[in-house]
This record gives sequence, C-alpha cells and structure tokens, in this order.
Amino acid sequence: MKFVISTLSIIILSSLLAFSQDEAEHKLDSESDSLQIRHIDTLKVYPLKNHGSLSYDTSSHCNINIKKSDVNFDNFYSVSDIIAKRIFAYNYQMGFPGQISYLTANGSSPRDLLVKYNGNPIFTPKNSYSDIDLISNEFFEQIEIYQGSYASILSGRTNLVNFTEKRYNSAKPYTKMWYTQSGYGVIGADGLFSQNIHPRLNIAIGFHNIAGDGRYQNSAIENWNTRAVLRYNSSDKSSLSITYNFNNKKQGRNGGLNLDDSQEPSNELQAIVNYNYFKERIFRNDISLTYSNLLDSIGNSYLLLNAFYSTISTEERFKREPKLLQLDSSGKFDHSSNYFGANAFIETKLFDWATVRSGAELMSMSVGKTLLKSSESFFNYNAFVLADFPIGSSFKASGGLRYDRSYARNTLHFGGRLTYLSTDFLLYSDFSRSQILPSVLQGLDRNIETHYLGIVGMELKSHNLKSSIFYRRVINPLLAKLSFDKNYIVYSDNCDCLNRDIFGLEIVFSPNLYKSFGTELKLDAYYSQTNEKIDYMLPNFIVEGKLFYEYTVGKSIMRGGVEGMLMGPFKGQSFYPITQDFISSDKKSGLMGNGANAFVSLRLGNAFLRISFDNLFNQYYYYTAGYPMPDRMFHLSLTWAFND
Repeated sequence: MKFVISTLSIIILSSLLAFSQDEAEHKLDSESDSLQIRHIDTLKVYPLKNHGSLSYDTSSHCNINIKKSDVNFDNFYSVSDIIAKRIFAYNYQMGFPGQISYLTANGSSPRDLLVKYNGNPIFTPKNSYSDIDLISNEFFEQIEIYQGSYASILSGRTNLVNFTEKRYNSAKPYTKMWYTQSGYGVIGADGLFSQNIHPRLNIAIGFHNIAGDGRYQNSAIENWNTRAVLRYNSSDKSSLSITYNFNNKKQGRNGGLNLDDSQEPSNELQAIVNYNYFKERIFRNDISLTYSNLLDSIGNSYLLLNAFYSTISTEERFKREPKLLQLDSSGKFDHSSNYFGANAFIETKLFDWATVRSGAELMSMSVGKTLLKSSESFFNYNAFVLADFPIGSSFKASGGLRYDRSYARNTLHFGGRLTYLSTDFLLYSDFSRSQILPSVLQGLDRNIETHYLGIVGMELKSHNLKSSIFYRRVINPLLAKLSFDKNYIVYSDNCDCLNRDIFGLEIVFSPNLYKSFGTELKLDAYYSQTNEKIDYMLPNFIVEGKLFYEYTVGKSIMRGGVEGMLMGPFKGQSFYPITQDFISSDKKSGLMGNGANAFVSLRLGNAFLRISFDNLFNQYYYYTAGYPMPDRMFHLSLTWAFND
C-alpha cells in the first residue's frame, strides 16, 4: 500500500510538471515560493498580503506570526509540529505521526483552542475540539497565533490559531512537492499545482497524504487531504477567494495503553492497548468564501467577510470489541454533523490615534446522534469589539469585550493588555476572562467553565531572550474521569471539581555563539492544583536545548546539530476515543526525555532536504498518558519547488 501511495504521488507530480514550460528565475532567499518569481512573470495585480488575516496590522495583536519561509529547515510531519516548536505550548500528541494532536498554552485545556482558516472556524461540533492538522503544511501563507486577551475577545478561547491562504501568483505553472518517510512504515507526500488563468485570477490545487503502520496494535493511520483555492484580485487592495478543503482520516483508535496490565509499556509486543479493534474514519468537507478589502490606501480601514460550510461524517467500526458491542450489536455506527454561517470583521483607525476592531458571526449547527448522545441542533451567534490606543510614546493599551450565544447559553469574555515598547525591550501585562461551555458529548447540562488568566512577559531583543509568567484560575473545570456502568462500558463523568489553579514560568534564550554556531534553550515550569491539591496535570518542568552549526557555500546552506528534551514527573491526561474526551490519569511518571535527536538540513537551490535520527537513546516518554512517543527511528523529508 505504501508503494502504491508513493508511486501515485510521483505520477501526479510528474503529470503536473509536464505542463511546465520555460524556466523562470527565482530569488534565492530563504522564502522559496511562488511569490518570489521575478515581477515580469506575475499577475498585473498583486494579491492583498493580508487576505484572510484577522488584523491588517498583525504585529499589533498577533502574539506570534509564523511564515511559510520560517520552517524550511524544520523536519516535521504536520502543522502541529511546526507550531509546537515556536510557541510556549504543551502538545497533547497521540504518540504516532499523523494521529490527532491538540496544542495548549499557559496551562489551558485542549478544548481551549480554536482553529480558523481565513477567519473561518474549523472545529468538531460534538466535542468542541479543533484538530490543527486538518490544514496541510503546504496550505498556508502564514500562521497567526493569538493568546490571552486578544484570543479571548476574538474567539472566546485563550488560544487562537488562524491560517491565511497561500497567495500564489505565477503566470506560468508553479509546482511544489513535499515528501517524508520514517520508521513504522510512515510515508507522506504533498503535491501542489498553481497558475494564473487570467491576469486577475489564480487557481491552486493540491493533495496531501500520510500513512503508517503504527507502533502499537491498532494505531495505524491513512490520512488523505485534497484542496483547491480559486482567488480573484479585483485590485491590489481587494481579494475574493473560494476555498475547498477535504480530509479523509482513517485511524486505529486503540484508546492508549492499558497501563495496569502492560508489564513493559515500551515493548510493542508485550504492551496491551485498551481497544484492539476499534477503528474510525472521518470524512470532512470545509468550504468557504472569503472577501478581504483594504478600504483606503494607507491601511486605516480593513474589511474581512466570510461565508462557510462544514460537514463531518464519521464511521466507527468495532465488530470484535465485546464491551462496545453492548452499545450497538451491529459492530458499526455512522453519524454526521455540520455547521454553516457567516462572519464579518472590520478594523478602523480613528483620528490617527485609536484602532478599533469589531466583528460578529452567525452559525447554524447540527450534531447527529452518536453512540452515547442523541442528536442536537443549535443557532449560535457572537459579537465583539477590541480597541487599542497609545499612551505617550512608549506605552500602548488595549481592551475589549465579547458576547457569545452558543448551545442556547450565554457567555461573556473580556480582557486587556498594557505594553511598553522601546528599541530593544518589550514588557507587557495581560488579563483576560473567558468562558467555555461543555460539549455535546459531555452533556450541555453541566456548568460553564470560567477562566481568569494573567500573563506578564518580556523580551530583550539584543540578547534574544523571552520570558513570561502566568497564573490561570479555572472555576468549575470540566475535567473528566473514567466511570463504568454495570456492563463495564467506559464513559466519562464529571470530576466534581470546584476550582483549579495553574502557575507557570516560560523562558526562551538564544545566545549568540561563536561564528556559525547557534543554540536555543527553553524552560517551561508548571505548578498545578485542583480543589487545593496538587494534581500533577502538567510536568513540573520541561527543559529543551538545541545546538547547531551552519555552513554556507554560495547560496547553499547546511545546518546540523542535536536537540534534546527532559521532562519532570507528572500524571497528565489520557484520551479516550469512545467519549471523545480527555480524562485524568492516575499513573505518575518518572523523569522522562526524548532521547536526543541528531539532525542535518540542507538547502540546495529551491530544494530543502532534512534528515534526523530521533530518540537516539531509545527512551520511553509521552505527553499524553498511555500514548508513548516513537522509539529510535530515522526521519527524512524533502521539499522542492518548481517553476519551469
């Protein structure tokens, strides 16, 4: 099967390349992409660079902005790998490339993250989670990451990730390929074709696939993605695009290791998983219409309009699982959900002083019957306003308010930030209040989860030093625990938690070493308690280090080095696929590390080759309880852009 997938990928890419004519000149910088073609070969109208962005001036509110060119030397499997390396985040990974992963930050829960594409929400209605890897690693121009008060007001969560679409702009055929391969039969490929079919019109189509056998029983994956974008540029200040993104994800859902019965969890042959035969296939279609307009010539007014439709169909198969057969004797269950709506966002500068951002959204949602819950339908809407203004020459203040009507319940979110900025020094304090509703699968009759988050951060640019401290108070945390009915069917139950407190410290230091050497040191430290007792939900600390050497010959670059991670003891959370929820773990780990990774990355023209040996010392470690990360294995990936 892997050979067939690889062969098909090569055939498709070769077919696309067959349409190419004449070689076009590229700028040889780190951003190898279609926008780097010489101007004579581009559209007469240059695409609006902020198309799909949540702010015309992303530097004002976006905590982190990741451009596609920033990841050329990274060896990765998916978008979540890219983001996790660049933000203060804890990544709830399911132990194998291609499996669903959820990013959290500042002590948040996995549900405290909303993913958007061009401002269109991307989430699963039944459990309210956002799978960040529904977006291909070749399907974004930049990633805007908002945290704290900005995220709370723009999304109702304290973590928001918005992808903006690629701005392809080539009069001649542009093609790009990505290929990856590693242990346990993992093979992935991504192919892309783009061309201007009219002086103002561009089309881009692509596919993405990653498949693997899995490390433990019933953990195999086969994930497909196809996508298409048609964009019309009426002027340099206005863009209209239609986007289609299709995902077909087939995964073994073993529910993680049964740590009570597994004598040696690091041994694949002796470890016992919770579900040997429970499998899931998800078909998802996301369609959106996006219009961006710069209403004046100097960026004082920016408008973003969206209409979106998403449908999700799920097939569950469990014919050889006796516990699950009690839920449905046929051994299979299909269900679906969908949502559609529209949103609007406008940013306006008032009197060359304050900037006001406001927006609203309407959404109709339908959640089909699942194994554990009956069907539900809702009409949701929200509105927000966010303003910022300078105080003197060095200070800036911002604040705003958001109202949500979701699942027939009301929530209110607000927050503000004060920033001091000089030539070399940045200091900020941020406060936010946000509310998270229980999901349909959890039961909408549960109380609302309320978050109070305070963050103080600083950046010393000349010393490449960033740090922050935070405190999060959660009232009525919607934590789940495992329960069993008389037939031993697993479901999640409320933990009867009154409050939760999380303290954290985060530091990133990248000192300038001798000549071509580079390094990065990162520390995350956490103290977490529930009902005034230490819960070990997060590791006491996570220390990461990276050392590399860069060698340049002409315009070719080689970068090689080592990186490692050490993590303190914790209990953490596990993920149970039957309830589609994270549950508290009662098994405390020891000191764990990733066994160190050695890597080499090469840039040769427009091609980037990355090679790494991961977990060199073959260590047992995990981020999500019961889902160990891979042991020692080789990982190769290649990205190559063509424009002939």
